[in-house]
Amino acid sequence: MEQTKIYTKEELVALIERIGCNSGGEIEVTGLNGGENVSIIVAQTEWYDTPVCFVGGYGNPVAAIVRDKVAEKLPGVLDDYFDRGSAFTVEPF
Repeated sequence: MEQTKIYTKEELVALIERIGCNSGGEIEVTGLNGGENVSIIVAQTEWYDTPVCFVGGYGNPVAAIVRDKVAEKLPGVLDDYFDRGSAFTVEPF
Protein backbone atom coordinates (compact mmCIF):
# COMPACT_ATOMS: atom_id res chain seq x y z
CA MET A 1 0.00 0.00 0.00
CA GLU A 2 1.44 3.36 -1.09
CA GLN A 3 1.69 6.06 1.57
CA THR A 4 0.38 9.54 0.72
CA LYS A 5 3.03 12.27 0.79
CA ILE A 6 2.28 15.23 3.04
CA TYR A 7 3.46 18.70 1.90
CA THR A 8 4.04 21.89 3.85
CA LYS A 9 2.91 25.10 2.17
CA GLU A 10 6.48 25.83 1.08
CA GLU A 11 6.90 22.33 -0.38
CA LEU A 12 3.56 22.62 -2.19
CA VAL A 13 4.51 25.96 -3.76
CA ALA A 14 7.85 24.48 -4.90
CA LEU A 15 6.05 21.45 -6.38
CA ILE A 16 3.63 23.65 -8.32
CA GLU A 17 6.53 25.73 -9.64
CA ARG A 18 8.29 22.54 -10.84
CA ILE A 19 5.18 21.25 -12.64
CA GLY A 20 5.33 24.14 -15.11
CA CYS A 21 2.51 25.77 -17.04
CA ASN A 22 3.13 24.19 -20.41
CA SER A 23 2.38 20.71 -19.10
CA GLY A 24 -1.31 21.56 -18.85
CA GLY A 25 -1.22 19.66 -15.58
CA GLU A 26 -3.94 19.69 -12.98
CA ILE A 27 -3.66 18.50 -9.41
CA GLU A 28 -6.15 18.25 -6.56
CA VAL A 29 -4.82 19.76 -3.34
CA THR A 30 -6.44 18.84 -0.02
CA GLY A 31 -5.85 20.60 3.30
CA LEU A 32 -7.75 21.79 6.35
CA ASN A 33 -10.17 24.69 6.60
CA GLY A 34 -11.84 25.12 9.97
CA GLY A 35 -10.57 21.67 10.91
CA GLU A 36 -12.30 19.98 7.94
CA ASN A 37 -10.75 18.62 4.75
CA VAL A 38 -11.22 20.93 1.77
CA SER A 39 -10.01 20.33 -1.78
CA ILE A 40 -9.17 22.72 -4.59
CA ILE A 41 -7.79 22.26 -8.10
CA VAL A 42 -4.52 23.81 -9.26
CA ALA A 43 -4.36 23.94 -13.05
CA GLN A 44 -1.43 25.29 -15.01
CA THR A 45 -2.09 26.29 -18.58
CA GLU A 46 -1.96 29.23 -20.99
CA TRP A 47 -4.62 31.91 -21.10
CA TYR A 48 -4.46 34.30 -24.04
CA ASP A 49 -0.85 33.16 -24.66
CA THR A 50 0.14 33.94 -21.05
CA PRO A 51 1.21 31.05 -18.79
CA VAL A 52 -1.03 31.09 -15.71
CA CYS A 53 -1.85 29.01 -12.68
CA PHE A 54 -5.58 28.73 -11.88
CA VAL A 55 -6.36 27.91 -8.24
CA GLY A 56 -9.78 27.08 -6.76
CA GLY A 57 -12.90 25.21 -7.76
CA TYR A 58 -15.20 22.82 -5.89
CA GLY A 59 -17.43 25.76 -4.98
CA ASN A 60 -14.48 28.02 -4.11
CA PRO A 61 -13.68 31.18 -6.07
CA VAL A 62 -10.95 30.78 -8.69
CA ALA A 63 -7.76 32.87 -8.63
CA ALA A 64 -5.45 33.27 -11.62
CA ILE A 65 -1.75 33.84 -10.99
CA VAL A 66 0.65 34.78 -13.79
CA ARG A 67 3.31 32.06 -14.01
CA ASP A 68 6.28 34.20 -13.01
CA LYS A 69 4.44 35.32 -9.83
CA VAL A 70 3.51 31.85 -8.49
CA ALA A 71 6.21 31.77 -5.77
CA GLU A 72 5.27 35.28 -4.67
CA LYS A 73 1.46 35.06 -4.74
CA LEU A 74 0.50 31.40 -4.25
CA PRO A 75 1.25 31.26 -0.50
CA GLY A 76 -1.26 34.06 0.16
CA VAL A 77 -3.84 32.46 -2.12
CA LEU A 78 -3.47 29.15 -0.26
CA ASP A 79 -4.07 31.03 3.01
CA ASP A 80 -7.43 32.14 1.56
CA TYR A 81 -8.55 28.51 1.13
CA PHE A 82 -6.83 26.68 3.99
CA ASP A 83 -5.98 27.09 7.66
CA ARG A 84 -2.55 28.56 8.24
CA GLY A 85 -0.09 25.81 9.07
CA SER A 86 -2.21 23.24 7.24
CA ALA A 87 -0.48 20.23 5.72
CA PHE A 88 -1.47 19.23 2.19
CA THR A 89 -1.92 16.11 0.10
CA VAL A 90 -1.78 16.14 -3.69
CA GLU A 91 -3.46 13.88 -6.23
CA PRO A 92 -3.22 14.04 -10.03
CA PHE A 93 -6.51 15.18 -11.52
